Amino acid sequence: MSVPAAELRKLIKIVRQYEVIYGGGISSGDAAIREECEDLVAALESELGGARKSARNSSSPLPSLVEAKKGIRERGTQRPKSARAEAIADLGGKRQRDTTPTKAAAPVKSAIKAKAAAPLRTAVKAKAAAKAKAAAPVKAAAKAKAAAPVKAAARVAAASKPAEDADIRSRHRGAAKAASDRADKLTVRKSGDAEPEAKRRFAALHLFDAFSQNRLPKYGGYIVCVRFSEETGYTIIEIIGYENLQDIFPEGDSLVFKSVGCKIFAIVEPTNYLLKSVEPVNRPSDQMVPYRFAELLRITTKRFQSILIGRKPVFMPTSFSVYKPSGEDLAVLFYDTAEVYANIQDFTIMILRDRLGVPAPDSRKAAESLARGAREFRLWIDEA
Repeated sequence: MSVPAAELRKLIKIVRQYEVIYGGGISSGDAAIREECEDLVAALESELGGARKSARNSSSPLPSLVEAKKGIRERGTQRPKSARAEAIADLGGKRQRDTTPTKAAAPVKSAIKAKAAAPLRTAVKAKAAAKAKAAAPVKAAAKAKAAAPVKAAARVAAASKPAEDADIRSRHRGAAKAASDRADKLTVRKSGDAEPEAKRRFAALHLFDAFSQNRLPKYGGYIVCVRFSEETGYTIIEIIGYENLQDIFPEGDSLVFKSVGCKIFAIVEPTNYLLKSVEPVNRPSDQMVPYRFAELLRITTKRFQSILIGRKPVFMPTSFSVYKPSGEDLAVLFYDTAEVYANIQDFTIMILRDRLGVPAPDSRKAAESLARGAREFRLWIDEA
C-alpha cells in the first residue's frame, strides 16, 4: 500500500514528539523507547526517500546533483553518471575505436613489460613477506599488551551491569549507563535499609497525564508549554514555576492552579513573519506574550530566525491557568529535582533544534538563557 509523503512526514513528527516526551527520561525503559523511535523514524525516512526517488524517476530521466549526493549517502552506491560524463565516455570509446591499428602491437608490448618486471616484482614480494614475518611476533605482543586493560575493564563492566540493560543494543549502552548514573544521584536511604532506593526514575511527564493519574506534586514543580503554528511557523515557549499548591481543578480546556507562580516566555519568529515590528504585547491573542521589545533579549540565528526571550519573569501571586495542548502542542511537567534546570535546558534545546530547525549553537544559547530565567523564579516567589 502506498502512503503519501505528507502523511509519512506527519507520522515522523509524531514519533519524534513521542520520543522527546516518553523517551527523554533517565531510565533504561526510556532509552529503549528512544531506540524504537529512532528505528521507526529511520524506516519511515527510508520509505519517504523511496517515494521521492520513484517520483523523480517518473518526472525526469536524469537526477539532480543534490539527489545524486543524497542517494550516495543513503544507499552507499556509486554516483549516477551525468549526461556530460556519459558523453565524455562515449567520446573516449570512439577514440579508442579509431586507434585500431595500434591495438595489434599492444599485446606484444604488454608481454615484454610483464617479462621485464617479473623478477623485480618477485623480489619485492619476497622482501615484504620476510619483513611481515619478522614483525608479526612484535605486533602480536604489542596488540595483546594494549588489549589487556580493555578486556579486564570489559569483564568488570559485564559483571556489574544490571540485567535490565540486556535488551539494549550496543549503540545505546552509553546512554543507558549515563541514565543509570543520573538516577543513582537522585537516591535516598531509608531507615534500616542497606541499599539506596531510586527517588525517581523519570524527569518529566505530560501535565494532563500527571493530573489524571494524581501524580502532580503539591510542593511545586515546573511546566513547559510549547505552542506551534503550522501555518506561519510562529512558536511560543512558556516556562511556569509554582510552589505550595493549594488547589487544582479543570475548567473547560484548561487546568486552574491555585498557587503562587512565575512565568517566562520565548518567541521563535520565522524569517517570513509579517508582524516583526509589532510589540509582542500588542500582537493577536494566539501570538501575544506580555513583553515589549525593551523587555526582551533578541537572538538572530544563522538561518535569520529571531528568538525573543523575556529578561525577567512574570509574577502570578494567586493563580494561573494552563490550556490543554492540541495538535502538536505540548504541556510537560518537570519534577523539582536537583537537575530540573538541566532537564528543562535539554528539553528546550531538542524543541528548538529538532522541531524548529534552529542551528545547534543558537539553540543552546537560547535554552541557557531560558534556564537562567527559570532559576530566578525562586527569588521572585520568596520576595513575594
